[in-house]
Amino acid sequence: MCYVVLCLLMLVADLHYRYLEMVRHTLSVVTYPLQVIAAAPADLARSASTYFGTLVSVQAENAELRRKEVEQAQQLLRFAQVERENQELRNLLGMAQSVQSRAVAAEVLYDAPDPFSRKVILNRGAADGIESGFAVLDASGVIGQATRAYPAQTEVTLLTDKDQAIAIKVARNGLRGVLFGNGDGSLELRFIPIGSDVEVGDELITSGLDGVFVPSLPVARVTSVTPADAFLRIQCEPLGHVERATQVLVLGRAEPAPPLPDPASAIEPPLEQLVPPKPTATPGAQDKDSSKNKSKDAGKTGNGAAPAANSEGAQAPASPQATPDKPKDKGKAKDKPKGKNGAGKKAASSDKKPAAAEAAEAGEKPTEQPNADSAGR
Repeated sequence: MCYVVLCLLMLVADLHYRYLEMVRHTLSVVTYPLQVIAAAPADLARSASTYFGTLVSVQAENAELRRKEVEQAQQLLRFAQVERENQELRNLLGMAQSVQSRAVAAEVLYDAPDPFSRKVILNRGAADGIESGFAVLDASGVIGQATRAYPAQTEVTLLTDKDQAIAIKVARNGLRGVLFGNGDGSLELRFIPIGSDVEVGDELITSGLDGVFVPSLPVARVTSVTPADAFLRIQCEPLGHVERATQVLVLGRAEPAPPLPDPASAIEPPLEQLVPPKPTATPGAQDKDSSKNKSKDAGKTGNGAAPAANSEGAQAPASPQATPDKPKDKGKAKDKPKGKNGAGKKAASSDKKPAAAEAAEAGEKPTEQPNADSAGR
């Protein structure tokens, strides 16, 4: 009981007058080595596990970096060879030099204060050569676009922002489109008609046709393709670490793209070239067609006159009194070719005359056709 009372008195005295403050400090200093010795095994075990775990991760990271270094060295050699071949072909064809780019390394300082947008601020600005429109990418792909350049800082709008769009193409087949951000960390490839050749896993790269981005930069990968109305609903995921990147590279064109042509300065072809003339038949073809038609008409007329001559010739021997009138029949026979020629002349308007007409003009006696009597004799 006395021990309890003594303890309470000491507690009250220490609370109000702080008599035991010095005693506590002295005891903590004296017992500190004992605390360190007691905690040494646990600290040693914790430090050993951290060391060996870090050592294993560092070794794995070094192996991965060596593997990437070898792959990139091979790609660099192939790229240098392709670049030389490309330059030779361009010199051979007299084409202009390919797109030249300039790069500026930067670091992400902080996120933009606007909570309704996905933007970050870089520690480099217009004084370092950065301009609005430059692409911002990390080691894996494009993460955004420089939308506002200050003298010492740059505002970057990330790809996943709901108001951000980028011109892309499918690396597998070159199909072009526009990639939009959804505002929730995902991307969507819009306005692609149903039936287009887009598959899950296709890689999307910058097309460079917007005149701002450098072409062939990796952007995203297709994750799902579903038909919806007249267009495909294509969801994508960014290849770069859009929300986690801290060290970035700002890449842009060394020279701006040429401006678009003015429609008012277009040279339009004359109206005769826009509206082709109607096809007209040549004079030779017209003569051929008319001669064909005339020959058909003449053939029809000749065939109609021949039966008449035969019928007249058959009627002559039927009456015995018609025998003395043979000269008349001969005259008729003489007139028959004229009738034929006359019909032919009326049907045909060509310059060439029939043989019977030429013989009559020359005064020659046309050859008489044998009558039915002479044929019977």
